[in-house]
Amino acid sequence: MTAANCIQIEKAMESSEAKDELSCDIRKSFLKHDTNNNGYLDKNEFRGFLAEEGHELSRRSLNEAYRMFDIDHVDDKVDMHELYTTMKYLKNIGGSDSFLSQLTKAVKQFQQECHSLWTDTYSKLKPYHNLLNIKDDDRECQVSLRSINESIDDEEKSTETLDPEFKSVFSPVQMRCIALVSHNNMKASMKRFVIGNKNILKNFRLTGTKSTMAMLKSVFKDDPDIVYGASCESGPLGGDAQLVAQICSGSLGGIVFFQDPMESHAHNADIECLNRQTLIHNIMVTHNPTSALMMMTVLRTALKEGKAELIPSFFFSLEGPSVYDYKQQQKSVIKKHTDS
Repeated sequence: MTAANCIQIEKAMESSEAKDELSCDIRKSFLKHDTNNNGYLDKNEFRGFLAEEGHELSRRSLNEAYRMFDIDHVDDKVDMHELYTTMKYLKNIGGSDSFLSQLTKAVKQFQQECHSLWTDTYSKLKPYHNLLNIKDDDRECQVSLRSINESIDDEEKSTETLDPEFKSVFSPVQMRCIALVSHNNMKASMKRFVIGNKNILKNFRLTGTKSTMAMLKSVFKDDPDIVYGASCESGPLGGDAQLVAQICSGSLGGIVFFQDPMESHAHNADIECLNRQTLIHNIMVTHNPTSALMMMTVLRTALKEGKAELIPSFFFSLEGPSVYDYKQQQKSVIKKHTDS
């Protein structure tokens, strides 16, 4: 068995699923029938698994069963997790129907539960639909035909449940700044993002490029509790370089940077430098709306529950893991040229 397969099996054993009897049985059976040790059951191996379970199928029925066990329909293969999931639903079906009928009901039940999950999640994400651009079944984005201002107004009214007010354990001046930066075609998305997360963001000192800072002040209006940091120039005029200086001086703890991948940028060298320094100084950074929303969840938890350890770059100067080795190499270089 390959090292990769061993790791996969070990993870499965450590998971919560491995604690129940069915999971243990499926794991043993899977390992027995995965004769080529590639982490999947092909159709012949799958036939052996079903035979051991007491199900002898014709070739046509086997193909149909195999297709249903392949839950994700991505790789045309059945892995251990798919096998376990399908068998778990099958155990709940029971009855005197044929195996294929029971299997069809089991898969349908699983699909219904998935659909309910997706529908519920889609509904909860409603305020962020124009930020995330969720695709429909035809892989087309469900873009709103409303104007930007109309959609932003509606989103501002509907984000209260996702961004309720809370009291932060930490003061903004106890933490390093958070920077908000967006390329021109991403500024409307950044405004949506700020509106949808203003109860989190207002607990930080806010910095960023001039256009974004102006937008922040239009969103927060005259709120006296908002603490603003330095206002940087636009990116092409050195704003990214100014943010790099804040990182290096230890005054910046995180960046929300909505980059536009569909346009070329005259200051691309500055963008690369900014991205590189976030790696060197190991600060919290996000480059798109999806990861930015995830960042907000962590920030809310940290501030609300007083868990500074979740956001260390807002309290300490950090380094990327490879920086230490580089510094040791530099010491050797300096020593070589100063000892001679």
